[in-house]
Amino acid sequence: NVMGRSWGEKFAHHAKCIERSTQEITLSMIERGLEKGDLGCENSISGVMLREPFKGARSTVLYQGFQGELDLLQSVIAGDKPLPKIGEHRGVPGQFSYQFFDNFVTRSLSGEFHLPPGKVTRAQLEVAKEVLKRIDIIMVLEEVSDHIVQLEQLFKWPAKVLQFRKKVNGHAKDDYKKVSREQEEKFKSQNQLDYELFEFGKKLAWERTAFAKSLPGSQIPPPTPPPTAAPPHIEMSWPSVEPEKWPWRQVPSGQSLQLLPFIPDPEDPPQDPTFSLVNPDTNIMREIERPPLHPVKRREHIIWVHLHNYAGTNICEKGKQAGERISTKNCCWPGDNVMGRSWGEEFAHHAKCSERSVHEITLSMLERGLEQGDLGCENSISGVMLREPFKGARSTVLYHGFDGELDTFQAVIAGERKLPKIGEHRGLPGKFSYQFFDNFVTRSLSGEFDLPPGNVTRKQLEVAMEVLKRIDVILILEEVSEHVIQLEQLFKWPAKGLPFERKVNGHNDDDYKRVSPEQEAKFKSQNPLDYELFEFGKKLAWERTNYAKSLGGSKLPPPTPAPAPTPPPAPVPPPAPMIMESWPSVEPEKWPWRQLPSGESLSLPPFVPDPQDPPADPLYSLANPNTQIMREIEPVPQPPLKRREHIVWVHLHNYAGTNICEKGKLSGERISTKNCCWPGDNVMGRSWGEKFAHHAKCIERSTQEITLSMIERGLEKGDLGCENSISGVMLREPFKGARSTVLYQGFQGELDLLQSVIAGDKPLPKIGEHRGVPGQFSYQFFDNFVTRSLSGEFHLPPGKVTRAQLEVAKEVLKRIDIIMVLEEVSDHIVQLEQLFKWPAKVLQFRKKVNGHAKDDYKKVSREQEEKFKSQNQLDYELFEFGKKLAWERTAFAKSLPGSQIPPPTPPPTAAPPHIEMSWPSVEPEKWPWRQVPSGQSLQLLPFIPDPEDPPQDPTFSLVNPDTNIMREIERPPLHPVKRREHIIWVHLHNYAGTNICEKGKQAGERISTKNCCWPGDNVMGRSWGEEFAHHAKCSERSVHEITLSMLERGLEQGDLGCENSISGVMLREPFKGARSTVLYHGFDGELDTFQAVIAGERKLPKIGEHRGLPGKFSYQFFDNFVTRSLSGEFDLPPGNVTRKQLEVAMEVLKRIDVILILEEVSEHVIQLEQLFKWPAKGLPFERKVNGHNDDDYKRVSPEQEAKFKSQNPLDYELFEFGKKLAWERTNYAKSLGGSKLPPPTPAPAPTPPPAPVPPPAPMIMESWPSVEPEKWPWRQLPSGESLSLPPFVPDPQDPPADPLYSLANPNTQIMREIEPVPQPPLKRREHIVWVHLHNYAGTNICEKGKLSGERISTKNCCWPGDNVMGRSW
Repeated sequence: NVMGRSWGEKFAHHAKCIERSTQEITLSMIERGLEKGDLGCENSISGVMLREPFKGARSTVLYQGFQGELDLLQSVIAGDKPLPKIGEHRGVPGQFSYQFFDNFVTRSLSGEFHLPPGKVTRAQLEVAKEVLKRIDIIMVLEEVSDHIVQLEQLFKWPAKVLQFRKKVNGHAKDDYKKVSREQEEKFKSQNQLDYELFEFGKKLAWERTAFAKSLPGSQIPPPTPPPTAAPPHIEMSWPSVEPEKWPWRQVPSGQSLQLLPFIPDPEDPPQDPTFSLVNPDTNIMREIERPPLHPVKRREHIIWVHLHNYAGTNICEKGKQAGERISTKNCCWPGDNVMGRSWGEEFAHHAKCSERSVHEITLSMLERGLEQGDLGCENSISGVMLREPFKGARSTVLYHGFDGELDTFQAVIAGERKLPKIGEHRGLPGKFSYQFFDNFVTRSLSGEFDLPPGNVTRKQLEVAMEVLKRIDVILILEEVSEHVIQLEQLFKWPAKGLPFERKVNGHNDDDYKRVSPEQEAKFKSQNPLDYELFEFGKKLAWERTNYAKSLGGSKLPPPTPAPAPTPPPAPVPPPAPMIMESWPSVEPEKWPWRQLPSGESLSLPPFVPDPQDPPADPLYSLANPNTQIMREIEPVPQPPLKRREHIVWVHLHNYAGTNICEKGKLSGERISTKNCCWPGDNVMGRSWGEKFAHHAKCIERSTQEITLSMIERGLEKGDLGCENSISGVMLREPFKGARSTVLYQGFQGELDLLQSVIAGDKPLPKIGEHRGVPGQFSYQFFDNFVTRSLSGEFHLPPGKVTRAQLEVAKEVLKRIDIIMVLEEVSDHIVQLEQLFKWPAKVLQFRKKVNGHAKDDYKKVSREQEEKFKSQNQLDYELFEFGKKLAWERTAFAKSLPGSQIPPPTPPPTAAPPHIEMSWPSVEPEKWPWRQVPSGQSLQLLPFIPDPEDPPQDPTFSLVNPDTNIMREIERPPLHPVKRREHIIWVHLHNYAGTNICEKGKQAGERISTKNCCWPGDNVMGRSWGEEFAHHAKCSERSVHEITLSMLERGLEQGDLGCENSISGVMLREPFKGARSTVLYHGFDGELDTFQAVIAGERKLPKIGEHRGLPGKFSYQFFDNFVTRSLSGEFDLPPGNVTRKQLEVAMEVLKRIDVILILEEVSEHVIQLEQLFKWPAKGLPFERKVNGHNDDDYKRVSPEQEAKFKSQNPLDYELFEFGKKLAWERTNYAKSLGGSKLPPPTPAPAPTPPPAPVPPPAPMIMESWPSVEPEKWPWRQLPSGESLSLPPFVPDPQDPPADPLYSLANPNTQIMREIEPVPQPPLKRREHIVWVHLHNYAGTNICEKGKLSGERISTKNCCWPGDNVMGRSW
């Protein structure tokens, strides 16, 4: 079958007509293109369902997920593009793709399914017509109720099961929008042969139906005619609430002002009886709540404008309690709401005012943007709830899980990036996304909900205000207890149900933290129209409430008085442009570096004044509190800073500028809310798109009331050196800065590409936005970034930064006032205190801002680090130059009096490298295997001492408690192990090393926190990137306080054999180890590739990281992995491990002290007790660590297992050799005596296999009568075989002789696929072969057959192993 059911089973094959007709299955389907021998044999009858071709193709798009490929496939069919490689789509393999959209039915019936794209001609159409003439049952899905009599009369299926009341594999109506009108039109133009065949097939279907009706005995009732619709208006005896007397109804009508929601819709109410709620037999009636016991006493219908997440659910509950007749779907009109309730039902449509007002529903909600005709008709009253706009938006973020997209939406609204494709969010389709965060209420009320992002203007605001004036009930959520009297007096809802005591769909305070203060501030800046509308609405709400109170008779208790508000402070007059006149200067002109020739005199770009600075446009002024830019400014601190000059900080991206911003804020600087960057001028796009956004230069900055601003972009003309300004910069080790950018902005996937671009190996591709950084900023961060930034030539092409730019950058750096180095920041902060006058108490740098976990650092590989360092030599030279300047600035700052910063704590004196322990030795020199010639004497690589071991660098020392590496060490155990030697365990990856680590920890070993691996030295990247990370060798390990460490990598020179060390290893059956690696690291998709690489059939592709494993570790795990690991040649190319490496590995293994076998581990754990002195009680291996279940194991196929075993003979030989050594070690351990381990539990005796069952006779249907198809009129045509129609030409290999394919033997595997024999069995001799055109209702036919008593396959009636979806493949 086409879906791959049972593909890969031994019995899978294309079953032809004769085979099908002689087996006990009585109904089977051919869900693939017809082939030779499929139809026309004796004892068979056939059937097919046709449907309108585009609908069939659309179902395939939706069910198989071809949305993303449809345009491409249509271009392929048109001949505009070659056919690319297409992957599997929900069970359909890539070989079936374009065929579904290129005259699919003609292909399927003609026997030429796999013709190339666009190559189906009338020749295939004529064959398909002839085939169709000879198919016995022909039905048309759109007319199926007329044709089901064929199934009753010709297949003898009972009438009672034949009603097609529901879709199988159906889609909601909203799904259909995923295929565009343009794609539909293109499909119809490319599939004209299928449309001709469809019309031809409809005629044949009616001929078959007419014949079936001519046969006696049908019990199928004629189709029910559509009911006569009741009159659309339901008269009610309730009185009107006389809304025409309400004062706000006296304004000119919304229709007269051409307000869209009030203009009648000419198609309202709809004439289609499907939409009628007055007929109890229509589907829509299922959506209506039963009539309330106490119906409301009011004639008018309420239309509530339910702004999404504006408490509409609560209003619905109140209405229900009040006795309103409502829909079951949150009071929304059935099939008309933002959340998709009842979408896809036949009655779903946008219901307008006239339709709503005449039906028996008395309260309905409009939970979507208003449209023409929604409000203002007779017999209707309206209402809306408003709320503080940010709170509404926040609820939408939390309820629909938009946390991850909010930054994106805000960037889209600001015009900084394009709107990406957004998927469904908890019931909200992707088309509703940015609107909730871009003046949502203004959009909703104005009738222009779907305006593009950032395009809502005062025009829409004015319309929304006019609409709001004409809504009858207006409540404010934050003041709702004051306004509920409107519901009582105007809607006539009883007072007792109206207090709002709880939230519906509410969130707690912790949830609110998921939206950051920065996002809140940005929302408020982007939604000024909604805030203006909210204030306007509050006034209207109080007008409505006061009117309701004036009517008298309210039974509502008075609201609890709120505490008296604090009187607002007297308004502060707007300050003059400068607010800092009284502060003293820090007299920068006296600073020694200021005595250099000016930057302007040397024509250094950042110091050359810009003639347009300051800008004349008043829009950019911060002195006017009414300009939009003022929203970006933090309030004036109290007390204000004591300094006259403005600080311009050169914020090199990811160089701790955020931390400097925080220090400035704590020190009393007046800053922007956007990370201290000047509003609208920074690399991250904050406030981009605002009217005031521009590159602010030095003079403008120095004359405004902001006192600290940052330049987070490359320096430009006029940025530095003006009067009343001082400057600063933070430097850091260049690679660490670049790595932070990779991690924070998500450049992991592009780093290799960008490095190739910088090297000139590739052209620069188009790069998209990366977490706020636009694509125009990409390679620059990795190509002498600091030199670019300071030289004024940030945008030089890749690889084009030279010493000319370096010299300029050095001169610029000389003239920057504060220079700090992040790695030495505690030494340099005195500059901030003395030169910026920031208080000492806020200047400690105790934590990272935007920091990363150590484990993140492994995402940048060693190779990428080395390449970075080779490509950024100018930045490294500038960094060393800058460090000297930083120390000069610091020395000057220290020379000034009055610093209150304590001196940095000096590092403690390091203890001697060797820690003496009182534990006795286990005397390994007496162990018998230690008597062989040493590994060093045989020049075995792991035993040859490394001249650099132990390393001299104090960074790597574990004896100093203040070094970073000490954080990786477990605390000393309470009961340390009683043994002097250090254990080095050779942890073959996925060979139970984690379990050994746990046992050691329980035994009291001193270990590393990272799975017992030496800190920074392991295959999984733990602690990579730390300063102490290196390959630790034997001498270093053996003298430190860690007592057990693991080597989870290939052995190298110096890893084993030193004094004061003992070693161990776990072996296991090689395939099982490799399989664990596949499952644990997700190598399922690459295993075939690796095996082909190892076989020399293809080159090794680039492999990415797999669950902590970097790409450089890949094929090695599947190519004699243990031989590689022990021989010291782990990285040999694929397929290059030979007996030479095996011999070395055997010699190494002889010299390892403890050797365990995982499959026999309970026998060998005595080695751990006797040789490592681990207590017996902790040593049983009762459970797997990182284990997998039996279902997981099926992810590696038998074929892959067989290939692995054929490619890894050296590992299997080494495994057998290791087992012998393991038993030698175990026998020696047993000979030592004194073990406290219990003897291993013997394995239970195996259960004998069941006796074989003799196969039954192959036919079980001999007694059933024939339906005599030979008498059917279309059977009188010349046979399909005589016309050489491919499906009717017998296949000489049908039925197949292989007994594997026989369904008659209950012990064959194929029998698992067959449904049990039905009771009573079907009364018909012939076998039905149904041509199941994929997505043409074959599943429904299969269900009908099953209900009728057919014997079918469990796989959707397809023959086991023969279908398009791969069932049983």
